Amino acid sequence: DFYDMKGTVETWLSARGLTARFITDDEVLGLQAGQTAKILVGKTVLGHVGKVDGDLAASFDLDKAVFVASLNLDLLPKAKSAKFVALAEFPAVERDLVFLFDQKIHADDVLQAVRKPAGSLLMGVYVFDRYDGQGVPEDQVSLGLRMRLQHPKRTLTQEDSDQVMQAVIETMQTRFGAVLRG
Repeated sequence: DFYDMKGTVETWLSARGLTARFITDDEVLGLQAGQTAKILVGKTVLGHVGKVDGDLAASFDLDKAVFVASLNLDLLPKAKSAKFVALAEFPAVERDLVFLFDQKIHADDVLQAVRKPAGSLLMGVYVFDRYDGQGVPEDQVSLGLRMRLQHPKRTLTQEDSDQVMQAVIETMQTRFGAVLRG
């Protein structure tokens, strides 16, 4: 799906030391509105990722959803040199939260919004599950977020991670009107 293709692009760019941002773009010829995003590194638009428009897919007799990414490699910044990073001295903790969001909310906006309340303990966050089937209201989507937390100078306590989780929950509720799922 869209998130698999987006994740593939993120992973590919990350392996080259680059961080991508994705911004909704409903004006790309041949790609379906609402399932398309610009791929940016810094302020440079490298390309697009999205779902092939139904009419275009039908013209090629494609009966399943097709997702594509297009990158202009000439615009790709030079890869950063790999730097050695020592292994962490203290363990990381992974915590999951699952929310119901309005279907118009983009997962990338949610991921960006997690960063501030999670603060410096957040080593990474990604969507591990997206579901909009049975049991989820028609105009909503369930997103599962996995956060990796780590303190550089000590082992995290349950209280540390609980505080981060509560801050993230409050942000999701106030900013997006999200509902925490059991």
